[in-house]
Amino acid sequence: MKRSGKFILVLAICGSVAVGIAFLAWNIFQDIDSNEHPLSEISTKTTANPFPGGKDPDVDVSQTALEALKKVDPETCATQSIALLQNNDRSVQYAAAMMLGEVKSAVKVDRIIPLLRSEEPWTRAFAAVALGRISAKECAKELLPLLRDSDPRVRCAAANALGEMSAREHIGNIRSLLADPAPDVKEIAQKVLERLNENH
Repeated sequence: MKRSGKFILVLAICGSVAVGIAFLAWNIFQDIDSNEHPLSEISTKTTANPFPGGKDPDVDVSQTALEALKKVDPETCATQSIALLQNNDRSVQYAAAMMLGEVKSAVKVDRIIPLLRSEEPWTRAFAAVALGRISAKECAKELLPLLRDSDPRVRCAAANALGEMSAREHIGNIRSLLADPAPDVKEIAQKVLERLNENH
């Protein structure tokens, strides 16, 4: 399970990107040494249940609940999805970030912004992923500090989110990652820059 969290974050970052970028990102995250990045040793169990009256949700339960909420109450679905971005299970965080992209019109992005400053790198990363999926361009400036985050996965997620927002006004900030000490971050930045230039 060491690499499951990495693979899920790759899926989130690359969910709307070409397969070639997904393959690149997967190889990048495989190369991250778990000794240098202890958060790659992830828990496979959730520890908090944002849905009242139940036991800790597993991935399937969370996804089913979100799908049901999406159909009957998009605003509650968005609120619960934001709460799940802080879950200890990477699969749940991934499902939440993807769902926020599906109910984007009901999302209050100001509730996601504080998560970008979480002490947990995975939460920061998936909060960035969610903003990218929502294409919340008005929040692009909030992602800039994450381009200098201590965790390379967070830097990758932030760069990709800016790409999904088509935030060309921050292309200089993304370009600065070409000098990042982590080769993986440089490669993701290059792909994002290529995508922005193609869409210009």
